[in-house]
Amino acid sequence: MLKVLRKFLLNLALGFAVSLTNHVYSGEINNCLIKDSEKSPVKIITNQEKSYGSYVLFNSGVIANSEDSDIDIEFNQENPYIEIEDSDLVRIKLLRGSRLSLEKRVSSKAPLLCISGSYKIFQGSRAVKNINGIITFENPTDEEPEYKKDTDETRKKLGFVGSFRHTSSPLEIIFLGSNDVFFDGRKACDYKVIFDNFNRMGIIPIDAEEGIDAYENIPIKFSNKSGNSSVSKEEVEKLIGLRINIDDYLKKGVRNLVLGRLKDYWEFTPENCKPKLKEINFPHEAKIKGIPYGGITYFSGNIFFNPYQFSYGIYRHELSHITYFSLKREFLAKIGRQNIVQRVDEHYARYFELSKNPRVYTVSNGRRGNNRYTDNGTKDFLLGNKLVIYVSGITSDFDSEWSKIAGDYGKSVRYKKEGVDVYEYLCDSQLGEEERDKLFVRYKENKYNFLGRPCFGYANPYGGINMLEDIATLTQMAASKPNHFKDSDVNYYISVYNKKLKILRREDFITEKEYGDYVKIIKASSK
Repeated sequence: MLKVLRKFLLNLALGFAVSLTNHVYSGEINNCLIKDSEKSPVKIITNQEKSYGSYVLFNSGVIANSEDSDIDIEFNQENPYIEIEDSDLVRIKLLRGSRLSLEKRVSSKAPLLCISGSYKIFQGSRAVKNINGIITFENPTDEEPEYKKDTDETRKKLGFVGSFRHTSSPLEIIFLGSNDVFFDGRKACDYKVIFDNFNRMGIIPIDAEEGIDAYENIPIKFSNKSGNSSVSKEEVEKLIGLRINIDDYLKKGVRNLVLGRLKDYWEFTPENCKPKLKEINFPHEAKIKGIPYGGITYFSGNIFFNPYQFSYGIYRHELSHITYFSLKREFLAKIGRQNIVQRVDEHYARYFELSKNPRVYTVSNGRRGNNRYTDNGTKDFLLGNKLVIYVSGITSDFDSEWSKIAGDYGKSVRYKKEGVDVYEYLCDSQLGEEERDKLFVRYKENKYNFLGRPCFGYANPYGGINMLEDIATLTQMAASKPNHFKDSDVNYYISVYNKKLKILRREDFITEKEYGDYVKIIKASSK
């Protein structure tokens, strides 16, 4: 009787605790915070095993056992298993019947996560999902239920959210489902996934401690050794021979990510472009929040990257601007207009000298909103911009050659058919050339729609704005995502793509390998 009463009082106390926390009970195991997402009865089974409605805690792990709810597992910064920084997010959602265990190993190795069943693992801006035995990799957004429930306080703590949540912690994942397969058909029991500290994910053989896997179309070494998970600014500056300005206000995880990625990107940077790049800047998030861009390149060779969107594709996109500006500078010198180039460089040099603190760099106009910003700095910035606009109007041999292939830019689709998606209709390969020409002038949708498929000879809608972005988007896709061309209208515009990519290769916007990859995909797509 006493035992029954003690159990009743304990359950009553735990139930009261649940009611005080909006019906969410939190348990601790291995310094991982286990959150029950629904109001559920709580009962003690044994000293070694505790059941909390939606899940059971074991000394060695967790199993989801709820019929109608699920659980979340979040890792505290103080946990001894995963190194969590204040800009990281590691979140695991277990569905019914799923299990996981997390093992801390020697300090030189990343933690080991063993998991089975149906689940979603969120790491930075990537997600690993196992639904019905199929393991997929995704880029979650704020619409994910696991992200939508974040409080304003959590979002503020993490900085950007959703697809901009770009930092993660080293983690090795082994999949225990004997019949599970990856999205490409490989057996999950033969491979494992490694998350590195730069928010990249690779698949390597299960019995290997390290291996090479392609990420953003470049080979990356993934290892379960955690000792090489960070890189210093001085180390990267020495490697690339350039000054790197990283705002002190950026969170440690974000700083580490951009430096680690930049170090790897440099090896695959076209050699002719390296000496043309003058300075790399990663401004403070507050100065770029709300501005939809991945990077901004100045005529003088300085680049500003949004640290929360820094990827190989954006890197190569901005470097293509550097290469184009270099061709323009060479042409101006050839026709005796070197004085314009010198004036542009002088104005920008003075501006950047006055703006040594990257926290107060401008990225959209000549104002910095800072008392230390002088009128001379504003004047130099604006004069530099005006000269660049003037220079862009001087047509070079390269400009003429490219324009003959691409034609006019910036005009929009002017055909509308009731009940028919215009974009899909115009991309329909069944339309004849004459009909297309009547319906379509030039490819332009919302200029911030970066993700559209290639069409009408452009890599995406953004490339249809002007020649500079046409070149940059084609370079970006050829370098970082050549399979993008599989879904294009290459059968109809294959000659346009081929001519443009040949020029890009000739002028070293892309490498020989990148051009070869494009050719293989184009040939396969046009059969």
